[in-house]
Amino acid sequence: MRKSVALSIIVLGLFLLFMEGCCLPLLAQSKPVTGMVFWAKDAGTPSQRFDLAKQSTPELIAFMRRMPKGADLHNHVSGASYSELILARAENIKENNKGLNYDVYANAFTDMPPNKKNIISIQELKNNPAFLAQFLNAASMRGWFPNTTNGHDHFFAAFGCFSSGKGKPEEIIPEIWARSRYENLQYLELMVQCVPDDVSKKADDKLKDFDMDKLEEMFEKIAPLTKDQAIEESIRQYLNEREKKILEETDLDYAITGNDGDLVIRYIVQVKRNGTPKDFFKEAVLSIWAVNIDNRIVGLNVVAPEDDPASQKNFDDQMKILDFLWNKMGKPKFTLHAGELAIRESPVEAMKNRIRDTIEKGHALRIGHGVSIGWEMNVAGLLKKMREQGILVEICLSSNEGILDVKDKDHPFLFYRRAGVPVSINTDDEGVNRSNLTMEFVKAIQRYDLNYDDVKELIRNSLEYSFLPGNSLFENRDYNRIIPEFKEVRSQEWKAGPTAEALRKANPKMNRQVILERALVEFEKSLLNGFEEQYEAPF
Repeated sequence: MRKSVALSIIVLGLFLLFMEGCCLPLLAQSKPVTGMVFWAKDAGTPSQRFDLAKQSTPELIAFMRRMPKGADLHNHVSGASYSELILARAENIKENNKGLNYDVYANAFTDMPPNKKNIISIQELKNNPAFLAQFLNAASMRGWFPNTTNGHDHFFAAFGCFSSGKGKPEEIIPEIWARSRYENLQYLELMVQCVPDDVSKKADDKLKDFDMDKLEEMFEKIAPLTKDQAIEESIRQYLNEREKKILEETDLDYAITGNDGDLVIRYIVQVKRNGTPKDFFKEAVLSIWAVNIDNRIVGLNVVAPEDDPASQKNFDDQMKILDFLWNKMGKPKFTLHAGELAIRESPVEAMKNRIRDTIEKGHALRIGHGVSIGWEMNVAGLLKKMREQGILVEICLSSNEGILDVKDKDHPFLFYRRAGVPVSINTDDEGVNRSNLTMEFVKAIQRYDLNYDDVKELIRNSLEYSFLPGNSLFENRDYNRIIPEFKEVRSQEWKAGPTAEALRKANPKMNRQVILERALVEFEKSLLNGFEEQYEAPF
């Protein structure tokens, strides 16, 4: 009996030892890991902290949301509003003295009254989960998934859906401004209408007999409009009214006319590429004139699908028009969509010279998208030209993925960087794409394994190649060569002396770059000091 008891005790002891050996490591693993968040006191340099943040998407979002990001250079106001905000505005809009309702067949707002067939009130739209999901999906890329419908077609159809909500730039721009401040941007170049419709209609009458072979003669017909002081004043008043409404309807510290403050905005005027050569010529003349007469407008872009039949047919004529007007009207700054094409949406014939001609004939200082670069004839020579002349490519990852199904290794992001061509990260249409600049950086970092210095280069590119006037903070676009007056700008205790202050005041670009460098200093300081920030309640 004693032997049996002793044996049982020994067996039990061995079992407990075995369980201790098995379970203690599991228990140890379940303990929270401390000191490994990127803002921990002993987490190392900013670069090492960035590597820690890359361990998960939420950590990287938290890091990049707070990190100063310079500028968003490619942002369409018309596509920047989220569908939830479009719905909220539509509820309060009157059209033809009637409130808006929703047509569930057309996926569009309408002033027609509700019926028992296809038109419902906005209140019913909000209260019906199926109809609400239908609207949210139709008004953005939320409703598109790979290998379902064509992302390209869904994207462009979304504009018809939410434009029926009658959102105006003065309502959407404050959304962009507030969102961008929260994400710590320093500058925005927004693509938006800058010439009122009545001015455009007056130009129509001057070009009834438009002839592509007689551009000089056509310009002489429309030139009197560009010398009319009343029309010039109407363009300025058009922009003034927009700013007035923004200031009346919001309490934002909104800054567009000056160059001070946390965030500054400038406009890029738009010319549609999918109309006739006559329409393109007319819009281009008026748009370049607007750039020349109002410093709130810093450049011109061409918009609309590049694969549209009219865009493809008229591309050569459009480049001829831009070349003519660029030389005729003071060599303004152009940033032009080019190469937003892929073999799924376009034949090779349209891609073999699209980017080159946009630069050489269209005088583009920046290229929007540039996805089709691999198809360009003499691509080595083209990339050399872009590198040497500093032709920046505005990269829009989410947009290229949704519209063209181009992502990861199919995207030329790394190709441009290896070739030494400057690139920046941008949103394109953040509301339609259900994205923002923070998420575009997160996507670039995760897909292409960028390090902290890579990210800072991309951020600095966005201001260096912006269309803000004035000299740069850097010599020969080398971010390690700061001009002598600001050589200590990255030090903790730096303060601008009289000479530096005078330079900042005279050079808007330099001023924004100084603000960015100081913001980066403060950001890295916050990493060392616990990364906490003042919480502002939304209500």
